[in-house]
Amino acid sequence: MAGFQRYMFINFLLPLKYFQKMYLEFNKKILIVTRLTDLYKPYLFFRGVFDDKNMEKLRIAARQGGIEDDFFYFDPKMIDWEDYLTNIHFPGTVKYLFK
Repeated sequence: MAGFQRYMFINFLLPLKYFQKMYLEFNKKILIVTRLTDLYKPYLFFRGVFDDKNMEKLRIAARQGGIEDDFFYFDPKMIDWEDYLTNIHFPGTVKYLFK
C-alpha cells in the first residue's frame, strides 16, 4: 500500500499541484482579458463617426457675436490619444474595475 501511495503522489499529486498553480495564474489572466473584451466590445465594433462640425459652428457664431475664441476652444486633434489611453484611461480602468 505504501508503494501505491508513493506512486500516486509522485505521478499524479505532484504534477497536479504544479499544474494547478499554472492553471490558476493563466485562468486569472484569461478572466481579465475576457472582462476587458466584454467591457470594450461596444467600442471596438462601433461604426459611428465623430466630428466637431457643431463645435466649429459654435465657434463661428461666438466669434460673430463678439465672444472670445478661447471661450469655446476645444480641438480633439490636439489630444495625444496614445498618451491618454496608455497613461490615464487604461491604468484607471485597471485600478477601478479590477480591484
